[in-house]
Amino acid sequence: MDAAKASSDAANAATKAADDTQKAVNSAKSVVTLARKVDAERLAEQEEENILAAEEAKKAEDSRVAVAEWEAGRIQQLNAEARTLWKDATAATDPKAKVAKGKQLAVSLLATGGTWVRTAAEATLAGTDEGVSEFVDTRLGLALEQDDRASVAHIAATADKPAQQQAAVDALGQPIDKVREFLRTRAYPGKESDDRVAVAQIMAKGGPGVKEAANKALDGTSADLQEFMETGQYKAQEADDRVTAAQIMSTGGPEVEAATQAALSGPASWLRSFLAYGQYKAQQRDANAAAHIAEIDAPLAGADKSAALAHKDAAEAQKAAAHARDKAKEAVKWANAAKASAERAAKDAQRADKAADRAAKSADQAAKSARTARSAAASAQQDARGTGPGSPPRPRARTLSRRPRRKRRRWSPRRTSWSPNCRTR
Repeated sequence: MDAAKASSDAANAATKAADDTQKAVNSAKSVVTLARKVDAERLAEQEEENILAAEEAKKAEDSRVAVAEWEAGRIQQLNAEARTLWKDATAATDPKAKVAKGKQLAVSLLATGGTWVRTAAEATLAGTDEGVSEFVDTRLGLALEQDDRASVAHIAATADKPAQQQAAVDALGQPIDKVREFLRTRAYPGKESDDRVAVAQIMAKGGPGVKEAANKALDGTSADLQEFMETGQYKAQEADDRVTAAQIMSTGGPEVEAATQAALSGPASWLRSFLAYGQYKAQQRDANAAAHIAEIDAPLAGADKSAALAHKDAAEAQKAAAHARDKAKEAVKWANAAKASAERAAKDAQRADKAADRAAKSADQAAKSARTARSAAASAQQDARGTGPGSPPRPRARTLSRRPRRKRRRWSPRRTSWSPNCRTR
């Protein structure tokens, strides 16, 4: 009886130790689960902040486009507010009303006008009421003309096609309506042929939407080609980018999904940055997180295995104690428990091995993603500087042609007439 009791006490102690081990493992699992929940909440909060920032950037971009901000090389277009103010100021018969509208017009043009328009607006706001009236009646129109001529000069100095440079130089000497016609069309001999080549090159590198839009332009008129070059290609590119981003999001991890949502909520430039290198940084974060999770899961599975083995040993001790007490049925129960614990330990061992493999693979993927992210960021910087392998050659600046300086005539005492290059002795 003393031996049976001692055997039972030892078996009970082993069972309690195995239960304590399992409780410790479960406690560790709870801590890990809570940590992962906190990290998921952190990511969700960060995603929400990034989406809000993207939406604000989109609104700012849309506002910039809406106010028709002046851009060198393009005809200056007043936005709807400025056009209305100018019309009202011009039509006003009351001098005070004209001055009030004129000042509002000048203020609105400080942020959107070209160099000449802004200068005229600043001078108007710093001047007299008579100066405001003059700004409304004449000076604004002259400033608009000067800005448009400056845009043509910009094209003459920066265009990469000599024929276009010459056409811009020729346009500078024309009346303002001809100047603005050139800004609208950029026409020069051979332009349509050059545009077709450019559109074909864009089509070859573009996605499905870009290819479709480019094909339509190539089947259309010279105006269709120009419209594609100026705006159509960018709209089609953004549509293609959205499709690509959605595909990336559907196969990516939590970090990729959050980054993609933010990119899709922002302006087109954000989307391009995401596709160029942002996606790879997000993939790196996902890979790092996966490696960390696997590194934690492996020892947890190992702990589960140890707890299961402890339960197996305790069950075998209980079986032995039951035999010592001549409890055959109880011994069978503990034998079955020992077998189940052994099976669970084997499964936990496999789970630990798989987690270790995942950790190794995730670490390799994180390193690969890091290299890809660095390479993509470097390529994006090169493209931004115009030095990347796919960047177009930079146009050479060209000064406007001038008449050759006439040589000064000097009087020669040995000659009876003025002669160039004649030196007195």
